[in-house]
Amino acid sequence: MNNNYLVSVIVPIYNVQDYIGRCIESILRQSFQNLEILLVNDGSIDNSRQICEAYANKDKRIKIIDKENGGLSDARNVGIKAARGDYIVLVDGDDYIKDDYVWILLKETIRTGAEVTICSFDVVDDDGNLITNENLSELNSLVMGKDVLDYVLTPYGYKYVVAWNKMYSAQVFENNLFDKGKLYEDEYLNFRLFWEIKSVAIVHTSLYCYVQRQGSITQSDMSIKKIKMKEEMHKCRISFYKEHRERHLYMKSCQMYCNWLVECVRQYSQVLQPVDKRRFQLEMRKYSRIADDDKEFGMAIRIQNYVGRISLRLASFFKRIYKGDKNVREKHG
Repeated sequence: MNNNYLVSVIVPIYNVQDYIGRCIESILRQSFQNLEILLVNDGSIDNSRQICEAYANKDKRIKIIDKENGGLSDARNVGIKAARGDYIVLVDGDDYIKDDYVWILLKETIRTGAEVTICSFDVVDDDGNLITNENLSELNSLVMGKDVLDYVLTPYGYKYVVAWNKMYSAQVFENNLFDKGKLYEDEYLNFRLFWEIKSVAIVHTSLYCYVQRQGSITQSDMSIKKIKMKEEMHKCRISFYKEHRERHLYMKSCQMYCNWLVECVRQYSQVLQPVDKRRFQLEMRKYSRIADDDKEFGMAIRIQNYVGRISLRLASFFKRIYKGDKNVREKHG
């Protein structure tokens, strides 16, 4: 199998000098060696470029692509367009992968004929200490793309949204790329990409190490721009399912939007302007009524929706009680 397939490993790089060496070394240690390693330097102004060059001088599989800073989506797209591999994996420059990451994903992809293969992953700190294991225990070993999209629309669906715990057949990117300039780029692409995919393999082994760097998302570094970008993503997803007449995913996406509206008021009330809060209230009244038609949701959600139509502030208080004030991690672009 080593001689029959080429796997392109795409690493977007922007000012990650403290992490990129560990990332590249983890790629070079892969048990599967027939790799094309594309290091996309997205206009770094630290020493990331020099570190990449040192590795490229030692291993001919490494190619450095320099570009002006355009953001994570743009860097990934440049790498995808340059890739020659039969399969593509995306590794963020501050993360790293386990030695059998490529081999296990490729073996399962070939065995099942899947268009995309997804693996479990570890969340670690800067020093590599395990914080939590995110196991994909919710789905069977081989599912359809729409099964993935269904589970994405749950509180812990982010495990299936992130771009970096996956091996993609190169063909899946022929008509779908990341939206340049968007935050939450993985979410914007996810519903469009998996809608077209017929077969997805699930690997329960943890193969990717996502580094949760210090300074996670808090109210102090949340901005109106980020909030509006997330709101836009929700509305795009809702419109997509409505246009494709997928009633179940349409209602679930409406409910996810409502959940997010409540969560915004709960976490970022001081960031939101009065005009945003008034708009959110109107949105809650509109979309919660659509979501209420889905009988799948439990009593807690129905109470949240009912209270939210009266007052998002009261709904956020209710949510704080029944959630125990636990935050859900998100991978932000």
